[in-house]
Parts: sequence; C-alpha cells; structure tokens
Amino acid sequence: MSRNWNSCLQRKSPPGKVKLCPSTQTEFVICDCTIEAYIDEQKTHLRLSGQPLRSKEPGLVRQELYGLLLAHYIVRWWMHQSACEADLDPDRLSFTHAVGVLDTACYEFSLVARHELPQLKERLLADLRDPSTLLPPRRLRF
Repeated sequence: MSRNWNSCLQRKSPPGKVKLCPSTQTEFVICDCTIEAYIDEQKTHLRLSGQPLRSKEPGLVRQELYGLLLAHYIVRWWMHQSACEADLDPDRLSFTHAVGVLDTACYEFSLVARHELPQLKERLLADLRDPSTLLPPRRLRF
C-alpha cells in the first residue's frame, strides 16, 4: 500500500493522487484501498500463533484487537517514514521485512545509550528500505 489507511479516508486532493510526504511534496498515485491486504498482513505477519485470539472475554478481545491494529499502524508508520526519507513509494517496502527489522530494533533501542539513539534511528530507517528487500513497483489499477 502506498499510504496508510487514514490517508485513504481523509483524502483532500483529487481521487487520483494524494500527497504523502510533506517534507518532499512527493505525490503518489492512489489505487483502491484494499482492507483485505491489511487484514492479511495482520493475520499472517503480526500474529504468529495458530489460534485466532487468546482472550476469552469480549472486553479483552477488543483490547487485543486494538493492540494488533496499533502494532500494524506502527509498522506502517515506520515504513512510511523510511520511504519518504528516500523519496520511494511506500508500496515498494516489504511489510514482512519491516516486522523483522522493527522486532530487532526494539531490542537494540533498549540497549543503547541515549546519545546513540539518533544514529540508531537513521540505521533503522535505512534498514527498512534495504535494496535487496524492495518489492517491484505496483501496477496502477484504475
């Protein structure tokens, strides 16, 4: 997806394009927002257990669902930041690769000193757009 779900819903520009990177003013063409792709990413890559949800009570199921949505949004946000920094289409970044990179980064961020965080953040953004993991450009579907 070349945008997060909020940018699809809050689109202010014409239906064909949306500005994603305010710093670079780069416009990316929007295809149809497919919620199925996001659901697939959550089911396949964020949840690695076989059972649907662990919670048995409705309130806890809702809490677990919100946690999954938040985790998905955070991964997509980091992917978006990395793509904007390199003036890439965020569709080119692999969600599966991003989940692995961020999993490792969480551990690394907890170990480094405070003054090393900016360098670690730059490395994280560079790792997310590693050329060997870039996906081919998407075909426009309109």
